Amino acid sequence: MSDREHSNPPQTQIEDHIKSQVQDTSTWVRLFFMILFMVIFYIVFAITGVVAIIQFVTRILTGKPLGSLQDFNAKLAEYARDLVAYITYASDAKPFPFKE
Repeated sequence: MSDREHSNPPQTQIEDHIKSQVQDTSTWVRLFFMILFMVIFYIVFAITGVVAIIQFVTRILTGKPLGSLQDFNAKLAEYARDLVAYITYASDAKPFPFKE
């Protein structure tokens, strides 16, 4: 047998594995949710910026940040963590509103 014949079976296995991954609908569903959650993450990031400015102005005017916004910020930070975890494959649990 030549060297080419020895290297062919593993390459065929790799190609078959890639082909099965491409044909797996769950791969494409995951991509859809990843893109959706990336868009949501950018919205969350923008909201965070607005809230940070409000907290800063409140701090300047009153000497302390708004307590109600601090609670909101904590929940927003947890949600952002969930989004990033799903997008980066650190978790398979979908964040709100698809949380199971």
